[in-house]
Amino acid sequence: MQGKLISETNTRSAEKKIRRAFSAYLGRRTFPRHCDTWFEHGQWWVIHNPTGRTWSVVDAEPGVDYSGIDFELVSEGDEEYY
Repeated sequence: MQGKLISETNTRSAEKKIRRAFSAYLGRRTFPRHCDTWFEHGQWWVIHNPTGRTWSVVDAEPGVDYSGIDFELVSEGDEEYY
């Protein structure tokens, strides 16, 4: 039996992995201070708070920086921020 997918695992450990992978996805060393992660509807999400730009967290092989995690932009958010 396979283990649960990271994108569907609501634990602090999974959230830390997602934050590290999202930082790498953006080419950063640290998680952006204007972003948050949250678990809702059985999966993880990342949001850029000032704009509302939103990514769903997806499991992927190899994923960002070989993390097994990738991100799908699902909302562009408010473009006036840019």
